[in-house]
Amino acid sequence: MLRQLLIHCLLLFLTTACALPFRELDPEPEPVQGKIAGNGPYPTPEPLHRELTSEIIFQLLAGELAAHRGRGKIAFGHYRKAATLSGDPGVAERTAKIALFLKDKQGAEASVAHWVQRDPNNLEARQFAVAVALYVNKFEQARGHLADLVRVADAKGEDGFLLAVRALGKAEDAKQSLNLMRGLVKVHRSRPESWHALALLAAEIKAFSQAKKAIARAVVLKPDWREARVLQSKIFWFGGHRDEALGLMGKLVVEAPDDKDLRQTYARFLVQAERHKEAFGQFQELLKEFKDQEQGHVADEVRYALGILALQLKRHEESVAYFEALLNSPQRRSEAAYFLGRIAEERKDDPGAIKWYESVTEGEYELEASLRIAERLSGSGRLAEARARLTAGRGRWPEHAVRIYVLETALLKEAKADEQEVWKLFDEALKGHPKDADLLYSRALYGVSCGRVDVLERDLQAVLKDNPKHADALNALGYTLSDMTGRQEEAMGYIRQALELKPDSPAILDSMGWVQYRIGRLDEALGYLHKANEKLHDPEIASHLGEVLWVSGKKDEARQVWKKAWEKFADNDILQKTLERFGVEF
Repeated sequence: MLRQLLIHCLLLFLTTACALPFRELDPEPEPVQGKIAGNGPYPTPEPLHRELTSEIIFQLLAGELAAHRGRGKIAFGHYRKAATLSGDPGVAERTAKIALFLKDKQGAEASVAHWVQRDPNNLEARQFAVAVALYVNKFEQARGHLADLVRVADAKGEDGFLLAVRALGKAEDAKQSLNLMRGLVKVHRSRPESWHALALLAAEIKAFSQAKKAIARAVVLKPDWREARVLQSKIFWFGGHRDEALGLMGKLVVEAPDDKDLRQTYARFLVQAERHKEAFGQFQELLKEFKDQEQGHVADEVRYALGILALQLKRHEESVAYFEALLNSPQRRSEAAYFLGRIAEERKDDPGAIKWYESVTEGEYELEASLRIAERLSGSGRLAEARARLTAGRGRWPEHAVRIYVLETALLKEAKADEQEVWKLFDEALKGHPKDADLLYSRALYGVSCGRVDVLERDLQAVLKDNPKHADALNALGYTLSDMTGRQEEAMGYIRQALELKPDSPAILDSMGWVQYRIGRLDEALGYLHKANEKLHDPEIASHLGEVLWVSGKKDEARQVWKKAWEKFADNDILQKTLERFGVEF
């Protein structure tokens, strides 16, 4: 559980960039902001007026007033008149943007055409012309505007192909955008920038096969182009070729050790590939760079990643050092305190854990910290205090009331509280949440622990009535019927349904193995149980696998399975009872 939580938390931080549109991951030139110094390839018309006339001023003021009042159509009308009267490119730009905001296709087309006419070397105007042509489904016009965009960009020393990607990326018809980009590349097939842009657009719409071919061509045309090779590694990654991606990115990081953005991306990829030790090393290198430059907030984010990775790698001393360094960070103080509490828990230091959890007073871990305090209190015999905290928690976080109720019932069960007290709490919880699947499922499991198979059947059937594909309910019902009632064929049916829904679940594979064993199919049982045991080192699965091996005459193998489980789970009740039944001691 801790491992899953740590990976989840780390990925929340580390994969934020990976969740963005693909092209945003790639290094881009400085964005073009309208007019750029330089004449460009097209003659610029002379202004219609050197000074503002009273009529132009009136139209502009009336348009701006209407815009502020939310009267878009009226504003557009005034601005359109002002643009025509003045011939000013800035007014034409404003007019075009209002038309697009109003989704006025005809107005947008006319306004953008006027803007381009008055400022033909403005790259933003040329991009808008492409986008509007796509918006009104005039693809041949879009093709012409793309050619003009590249021509103007070339004259200004800009990458027109990247600008084309930005314009095409806004279109609703991704396939048509890709076709237009391919047409542009066909004209400029000898230019690596065109293939790079095509790869970027194809990757953005998840056409990774085309992206892979396009970026490969760019790299052939310009082998030393670093940006293209970085993009190639990302296309490998998002296209499912992770080993190739990591191999290439690793080489790029070695070639440019000072490229912090690249190293951070490489570290993210390593985390997602669960190569945590290597990721840890990359983040350590990043921290050296950030510390040298005294980038406080950014350095703190790297420390946070290192703290979580160190905890994942069981390097507790290092993890503590990183989290303690974050206690003065406004952004990460609460998270650091929470994980210091988790480390204290792993060290069996409940007072220390509680102290750290109590200092988590904000953020996403505040509820989690409060619940863990309740667990630690209950575990040290202070059940009443734990329950008081949980009751207060339901008042503070009513949206999480069900989760808190489920935890409280579990704590009562662990403390071997009076059964009537547990039933009473379930009744209270279900009174407020009568059809909640989590509460019904929890009560069902508590019922079977008390020998009340009737409660389990009733509650799980209620869950399945609302959600017939609740795999855990199907599994629990099937396993219990097999283990406690002898209704093996019925049990097999439920477990089979569960396995179809979750074919890789260790718990369900264990249940299927157990029911096969109960009906005497030992070979089939061993197949399922071996598979479950490979996926999860769990004392109950090991108990079942050992028993079937023993009954099958494979006693030495059974002892090996049981001993491995006993070394880690010696206090597990099911494992202890299984070993007692077969007279095995370690």
